[in-house]
Parts: sequence; structure tokens; C-alpha cells
Amino acid sequence: MEGRARRYYERNLKEKVLFAWSEYASREKIEMMLKKRCFNTLREYPVERIKEKERRKRREEMRQKVASMLPDFEASQPVQVPRLMFKA
Repeated sequence: MEGRARRYYERNLKEKVLFAWSEYASREKIEMMLKKRCFNTLREYPVERIKEKERRKRREEMRQKVASMLPDFEASQPVQVPRLMFKA
């Protein structure tokens, strides 16, 4: 009876340890993926900011072209996007 109880205890202990390890490994993997995603976003931010400036410039040029063709054209004001903590 004592051997059977010991095997039961060891099996349950092993299951608990493996489950805890699995949970820890999963959390670490998710955390690493989030850090990688954030790092990539920060790394790509200057390029994206330049692209956005070019898009705004093209839109403004198109508004001016349309305004020169249509005398009663009133362009809607572009939406102001709040600035982030980075400077270009």
C-alpha cells in the first residue's frame, strides 16, 4: 500500500511540475514575441513616418490640382494625427 501511495504522489508531483514548466515556457515565448514585435515597430517607425509625410504631400498636391480645376471646390481639412514621442 505504501509503494502505491508513493507512486501516486510522484506521478502527481511530476504532472504538476511539468504543467508549471509548460505554463512558464508559454508565457516566456509570448513575452518574447511581444518584445520582438515592439522592437520591430520602433525600428520601422522612421521609415513609416517618411512614407506618411509623402502621402500627405501627394494628397495636398491633389487637393491643389482639383481646386485649380474646380473654382468652387473646398477641400476638407486633413485630420491631425497626434504626435508621438519621437521626432523625425
